[in-house]
Amino acid sequence: MPTKRLRVALVKDWLTSYGGSEEQLWQLHLLYPDAPIYTSVYDEQRLPQFKKATIKEMSLSGWFRKGRRFEKLALILPLYFSTLHLSDYDLVISITSGFAKAVTTNSQTVHLCICNTPIRFAWGFGTDKRGLLGSILAPLFRWFDKRSAQKVDYFLANSVNVARRIKQVYQRDSEVLYPPVHVENFIDLKRSRQPEGLITIGRLVYYKRIDLIIAACNQLQLPLTVIGTGPEESRLQKLAGPTVKLLGFCDTAKIKQELTKAKAFVFAAEEDFGIAPVEAMAAGCPVIALKKGGSLETVTSKTGTFFNEQTVDSLVEAIQHLPADWDIVSMRKQANKFSVEKFITGVTSFIDRFTR
Repeated sequence: MPTKRLRVALVKDWLTSYGGSEEQLWQLHLLYPDAPIYTSVYDEQRLPQFKKATIKEMSLSGWFRKGRRFEKLALILPLYFSTLHLSDYDLVISITSGFAKAVTTNSQTVHLCICNTPIRFAWGFGTDKRGLLGSILAPLFRWFDKRSAQKVDYFLANSVNVARRIKQVYQRDSEVLYPPVHVENFIDLKRSRQPEGLITIGRLVYYKRIDLIIAACNQLQLPLTVIGTGPEESRLQKLAGPTVKLLGFCDTAKIKQELTKAKAFVFAAEEDFGIAPVEAMAAGCPVIALKKGGSLETVTSKTGTFFNEQTVDSLVEAIQHLPADWDIVSMRKQANKFSVEKFITGVTSFIDRFTR
C-alpha cells in the first residue's frame, strides 16, 4: 500500500468497455479509493464496478451515450484534456493510449503516465484503421500527442515494446511495468485430455486480425471458437465457415471452459502487450502468436510458437507445425510473471520513489 497519504487524481481516456487499461485503472482505484477519476465518457452499464467511484466526465448529449460513439469525439478530446487543470493534487496518474496525458499540472504535482501506447492510429502502430478522416487528422494528432508527452514527469510503459515507441516518438525514457493479469483465475484449471480445435479471445476490431485466423481455419477445416464483441462482428460472421463459432461476449466461467478444451490459443495482432495470451498460458493452453509486438515478451518456446507474417499462409504453416506436447508447469510459471500482485508491487514502489 502507499506509504504516504497523497492527494491523488486518476485520468483515463474513456470508460466504455473493460480491457487491460480498465484493469490498470481498477487496481489503482483500489489503491486510492478516494481519488477522483477524470474521463471523457463513462458507461456505468458496462463498467458497474466503478459506480461508487467519484467520476468526473465531460458533459455529453444522450446521442453520444446511446450510440457509444466515443471514438467520434477525437476532435474535441485534445481540447477537453488539455484544459483539465489538476494542480490541486500531489499525484496525477494518467492511464492512456490516447489524450489523457494532456492534463495540466504544476511543478508541485507529480504526473505519472502509464502509457499503453502512443496514439496507435496517429503513429501507425498495429495497423489500426480509422478511415479517411483519421488519416487526414493523423499529423495533427501526432503533433498534439508529442507535445502532450512533455507535460508528463514520469512514464511507465506496459511493455518493452511500448517503451521503445515512447523513446522513438516522444524522445522520453520510461520504465516497464507489465499490466495486471488475473492469472489466478486460470492457474488451477484442469485441461481436457483430448483438446480439439483453436480459440481466440478479444475485441473484434480490425487490428486484432481475427479475419486471418478465421481464413486459416476455413482453409484447414479446423474448429475455431471466437470470443468477443466489437465493430468487426458482422463482417467476421460472414467470413466464418462451418467449423467457426463466434460466441460473442462470454463470462469468465465460459472462457475458462473453452480454454480447457482448445488445443491452442491464436493471437494474430501486433499488440502493445496482449493480456489474452497470458491468460491462455495460465490455463495451460499453448499460444500461436504473431512474432511481433508484446507477444515477444510474453510467449516463449516453452509456452507457444510464432508465425512471422500477418498472412493466412504464414499462420496456416504455424498451425500445421504446432507441437503435440507442452509443459503446463512452464506455461503457468511464465504467466505468473504478469500477475496482479506484481503490478501492484511495481506501481507502489515506483510511486514511493518520487512522492516521499
